[in-house]
Amino acid sequence: YMRASNLAHISEQIAWNAAKRGIRATRVKSAYSSQECSVCHYPDRANRPDQQTFCCQVCGYSAHADLNAAINIERRINDAALSACKDRHAVKSLLMQRHEAWKKQQNGWS
Repeated sequence: YMRASNLAHISEQIAWNAAKRGIRATRVKSAYSSQECSVCHYPDRANRPDQQTFCCQVCGYSAHADLNAAINIERRINDAALSACKDRHAVKSLLMQRHEAWKKQQNGWS
């Protein structure tokens, strides 16, 4: 059904269906949400060896790809820094900064 529909109207359909059910729909930046590790924030295509598998190339975290992406999207709901990003490059830069902060914390540098 989604392939047959006009993709530009999906967000409107989600908002309408959410309102109909009394649920709040919130927009979030989805860039790299399926490639970002929900543990160490490392974003890389190689983290997704196939459609359903997520395995971080840095920290080794492994999960179903949809679960990992859902965790990332949930965390982005109130993320002001991510919301302020103007494009995909800014999102990736922020994620890499968070990854570097995670590495410092793991090594006891912070």
